[in-house]
Amino acid sequence: MRWVSGFGNAATTAANRRSSVSAAVLTAVLFCAVLPTSASGVGPEGFIENRGQLDPSVRYYVQGERASVYLTDGALVLDLKEQVDDPADMMHLLMPDERSERFVELMELPPQRGQAVWMRFDGGRASPELEGRSERRGRLNYFIGNDPADWATDVPVCEEIVCRDVWPGVDLVLAFDGGDVTYEWVADREADLAQVNVSYEGASRVSERGGGFELETEFGTIVDERPGTSGGRGRIALATASDGGGAAAARGDLVYSTFFGGSGTEDQCIWSVRATDDGYLYVGGRTESTDFPVTPGAYDVTHNGGRDMFVAKMNQAGSALEYCTFIGGSNWESVSEVNIDSAGNAYINGITGSTNIPATGYDTTYNGGNGDAYLAKLNPAGNSLVFATYLGGSLRDIGWGVIVDDSGYVYACGETFSDDFPTTPGCFDDTHGGTEFIDGWVAKLNTTGSALEYSTYIGGTYNAALLEMTIDASGNAYVGGWSGSFDYPTTAGAFDEGFNGWTDIVVTKLNPSGSGLIWSTFVGAGGSTDSREFIDSGVLL
Repeated sequence: MRWVSGFGNAATTAANRRSSVSAAVLTAVLFCAVLPTSASGVGPEGFIENRGQLDPSVRYYVQGERASVYLTDGALVLDLKEQVDDPADMMHLLMPDERSERFVELMELPPQRGQAVWMRFDGGRASPELEGRSERRGRLNYFIGNDPADWATDVPVCEEIVCRDVWPGVDLVLAFDGGDVTYEWVADREADLAQVNVSYEGASRVSERGGGFELETEFGTIVDERPGTSGGRGRIALATASDGGGAAAARGDLVYSTFFGGSGTEDQCIWSVRATDDGYLYVGGRTESTDFPVTPGAYDVTHNGGRDMFVAKMNQAGSALEYCTFIGGSNWESVSEVNIDSAGNAYINGITGSTNIPATGYDTTYNGGNGDAYLAKLNPAGNSLVFATYLGGSLRDIGWGVIVDDSGYVYACGETFSDDFPTTPGCFDDTHGGTEFIDGWVAKLNTTGSALEYSTYIGGTYNAALLEMTIDASGNAYVGGWSGSFDYPTTAGAFDEGFNGWTDIVVTKLNPSGSGLIWSTFVGAGGSTDSREFIDSGVLL
């Protein structure tokens, strides 16, 4: 069985050792040996207040790659884990028609391992007062499910938590320090230390060690040291920062961060995030959750089956959804990119496998194969589709990039297996380049989405895919992606006219009518490379 991160993972407890902490030991209660870490950081760097996003027994928590710490009434819980690839986490890398076959292979991956260790405060106060200190500027939001009453917003993150009077006159102080959690006990001079009693559960083995106790786990050792050896302070390595916290300082303060989803599978698939100059954030992706947090009055508040697209607009503070809507049919969909015009209309490019997804524009009929490209325009309020259209042939077609010019013309690009993908008379290339391989495509739709201004293949004998694009004020389209074709079209005098092997980046400038290339080049060094992002006027990031 795969290990599932979370609270209550010590069903296989191997030891439950109880010890009394004397007045002498209290000066140096617990010292945690540094547990195994990993290189990549995760999560907000501090203690998060629980406002309903976790089990109600948790009051504050901090989560890392290799360990998480949960402060509950009466216990400090260490949730230790080994980071192993989860099959579900890898499914977003696969196209829908590949999932059933590859999922079986992914399920053969090694299972995750985990262990939870409880430090229980026996005889302590049932619900001690907690004080968060050194609050960070950033706040967190949890948009989980489709009932706003269940959402937790504006949740603070603190660098230090004081747990008052765990026993009379004895406080527990937890602090976030350089990616680790430190903790210490602080006692008043008048405190009766004989009342202090800590027990341990969940360790693999507990043994005496120099007057204290050593708790062995699968991931490291926790030591209850003799007085004076650790200065009264313990440390738990969470691996939330690979450089001891220096990277966090360099990155600056977190402005906001939010969970976003329902009870089903979001498949790690927010495919597009777009910020406007005035600070609103547009998000597009796919979800299997029927209780995804769609908003009242949005275009479609009912999940349509399978996997639906979603498009959401978040306010400047990240504390509320301006709108969130499903777009889908009875099969599956996915958003590849969302772009915004000056009026706040959202333009969506992606793929659908549904024959009944809303389509009112150029092509209202599904064309077959394993998916059609799908282009849509959503109004500024998110409550109506201005237009939506299929774009494809008899095999699989995918939409990747989308952008709109100041006049409202829509430009899109993608990839296709179809030799009958719709092209227009006089376009640069109306013939698919290679049987059983993909070609890139570029299309321009009119302002109502009802007709193609132009549509063309761009590719060679073997694979090519166009992933991103931008336009200039003259209507030239700049597209980029990758190609494995030695004969992908390049132009004389371009930066690199020759294929370098395996896959190369390709960057192409198409004229305003879609009838010719102004320039086109490979960018590569003989390995496997591809491009994902462009900035204005076709500069490759």
